[in-house]
Amino acid sequence: MASRSSSAPKATKAPLPNEIISLIVEHLPRDDLSQARHVGKVFAAVAAPRLFETIPLWLGLRSLQALTQLSHHHQLRHCVKAIVFSPLRFVDHDREDEDEDEGEAEVAYLSRTRSRIRLSTDSSSLSELLFLKHRSAYHAFIDDQRNLTVDELDVSILTHAFEQLPKLENIVLDHGNTTIGASLLHRELGPFDSADLLTCDCLHPLPVLLRAMATAGVELRSFTIGMMPGFAACGSQTASLLTRDGSWSHKSSRRPESIDPKTLAKTFQDDDICPWHMFNHLRKFEIQEIETDEEDIKATHYLGVATSQLLEMASGLESVTIGRLGSLGSLGGDPQTPNLFVHKLFKGSPRSRLRHLDLSDLKAKHQSLVRFIRSQAPVLELIFLRYIELVDGTWSSALTKLRTTRFPALRRFELHGCSDPGFQGDQEKSTFVTDYILRKTDDTPWVWK
Repeated sequence: MASRSSSAPKATKAPLPNEIISLIVEHLPRDDLSQARHVGKVFAAVAAPRLFETIPLWLGLRSLQALTQLSHHHQLRHCVKAIVFSPLRFVDHDREDEDEDEGEAEVAYLSRTRSRIRLSTDSSSLSELLFLKHRSAYHAFIDDQRNLTVDELDVSILTHAFEQLPKLENIVLDHGNTTIGASLLHRELGPFDSADLLTCDCLHPLPVLLRAMATAGVELRSFTIGMMPGFAACGSQTASLLTRDGSWSHKSSRRPESIDPKTLAKTFQDDDICPWHMFNHLRKFEIQEIETDEEDIKATHYLGVATSQLLEMASGLESVTIGRLGSLGSLGGDPQTPNLFVHKLFKGSPRSRLRHLDLSDLKAKHQSLVRFIRSQAPVLELIFLRYIELVDGTWSSALTKLRTTRFPALRRFELHGCSDPGFQGDQEKSTFVTDYILRKTDDTPWVWK
């Protein structure tokens, strides 16, 4: 019987067109981009720009190593455009607690940690093993942190890395991030309570970041204090600092201490840390909601000082977004917080490039607000005012006066939560006053009622 030929052509899979691969990669979650790069050379080339366009960073040894390696890669270093920086830092109990003798604060911290582990573990042997692992890792992390501060080694490492990232132009100071560094910390430390172990007060990391950027000559185009829209360091199923063991199925950990307003103000006022020239090219500034204790008027004041200082340094801004600074309780017309008035935040001459203005939860004097908006009328395109409290006058009068001003570029003017006393309507509805301001209609907005 004749045998079948062994030389028959084998079926082969036709490669996917680059356009299809690009569509696939475009819709992949960030978590999957790293795996996609291992599928093949084309996938690797297409996924790299998305994966490395925005990178997470904190002042941990592993994170700095990853940044340094990336900055030395002859291709990937050209992909980096933005850094999401977490001011995460270990609480060095022995050096930061001045009320206790050397060693006592650390002993107290380790004792609390041992008790927490015992309460969450059924086996006494396992709890002791977990504690020994935590103690060893804690000492290693603290030693690394201390060594990085010697002769400003952390500043030097960041500076050299930033100098090799030619397209870096966006920085996000994400002081509330709970995912950057979380996987590593849970893997090395085991169970821990974030509020007892970590802080994001920015006391050390923020000056380090700014000094490195200034030394490296980074030309910042965008600076955000808060979260970066559309970016997550990791997905919803991965580790978080808000869980004690790194999973989402166990008891929550307390959140680390957040940004310290006084540190923020002092940093932006210190020309050695934050020289004016580093914001010469800044076009977009956004400071999102920063909460303080309801009765902490000083903290709210410092937030106003910091915001005003940065706005004054960045004279070429095209877009400004200011969220709620401090607690609502500390904003209500208190004379001790003058820097939270709109005209106090925006000092100096009119800004020739300011096209987008988005302000929330600030105070304003009627005449000063009208004068400020009029000064920007030639270039303003988008105006969003949310919960702006007029301490004198009415919105009715303010809008009537603004009608007499020419806005040649205005495309949208929106009020939200801004109304005159006695208004009975829905405060949560946005009011579009564009047509009224541009005199396309004489129908009065609801703020009059």
